[in-house]
Amino acid sequence: MIKKQLLVSLISSICMSLFYIMTEFSYKAITLSFSTIYIVGFITIIFWFFFIVIAIPVQTFIYKKLTGKRLKLKALFIYLFVAFLIHFSIYKFFNSNTSFFENNEVFLYIFATSITFWFWESILIKNSK
Repeated sequence: MIKKQLLVSLISSICMSLFYIMTEFSYKAITLSFSTIYIVGFITIIFWFFFIVIAIPVQTFIYKKLTGKRLKLKALFIYLFVAFLIHFSIYKFFNSNTSFFENNEVFLYIFATSITFWFWESILIKNSK
């Protein structure tokens, strides 16, 4: 089980790092070079750390409580709630000039991280029962 959880978090972090690069730097401005590969790798490691520390314990809790069907909407709502709490709690450290609720980009990342992790978890873990 832990191998699949680590795989889910790794694939989710790769997807989120590519999503982050495309939203922050625009896909037109990115050329395939070694520096781009290093940046994606570095961001992937950061996302992977957060997925391991935060998402895997939540995933374990959900797995114990909500066994059964794949793509369960209750799990998605729990991931959305946890992502909201995490983003809300660390927002002030990185953005002191705008309000949390006025920044639309934050909500984009809340939905993206939740849906990405939920999607890969549903495919790799829930499907393997």
